[in-house]
Amino acid sequence: FYQSQFCKRSADHFLGSRDHDFEVLYNAVDTEHFSPGEKPGRKVLVLLIAGSHIVPYRLPTAVQTLSIVCKEIAGTRLLIAGRVMNMETIRRLIQELGLNGLVEFLPPYTQVEAPEIYRKADILLHTKYNDPCPTVVIEAMSCGLPVVYSKTGGVPELVGENAGYGVGSPSDWYMVHPP
Repeated sequence: FYQSQFCKRSADHFLGSRDHDFEVLYNAVDTEHFSPGEKPGRKVLVLLIAGSHIVPYRLPTAVQTLSIVCKEIAGTRLLIAGRVMNMETIRRLIQELGLNGLVEFLPPYTQVEAPEIYRKADILLHTKYNDPCPTVVIEAMSCGLPVVYSKTGGVPELVGENAGYGVGSPSDWYMVHPP
């Protein structure tokens, strides 16, 4: 069993090909719990980055994305949900880009709380490069959120052609190429 076709390719690359049968079993979510629900009425676009923010480029990429989007859609906001490792660096970047008041930090959350967080947003930003099978993407889509993501790893398999937009990035096993 593999979590994604990407995981199969990874295993083949690093461990050698197997000729035996295999299956892909993506991470699962409870679609009764993770559902679209009621969206709050608002007139601004809200982006969300959620999950673990351990990888250092994920949040700066999301903040830079907000800066680009704000040039086209004034007042767009970014929600950052989860634990932030280098808060001071992120706050400094927000200030440098003139985004004060457009970024809201939400605390770490549980799976019970997650659907309400997804319902606060219009788009999930998933900036991790070569992510094998991110549950956060599956949960967000189950809640009705389209996903803008790094078109690498297993995420394109999850999102498909109709549930979001993949930002192209080179395929590389040894270097990270943030979207």
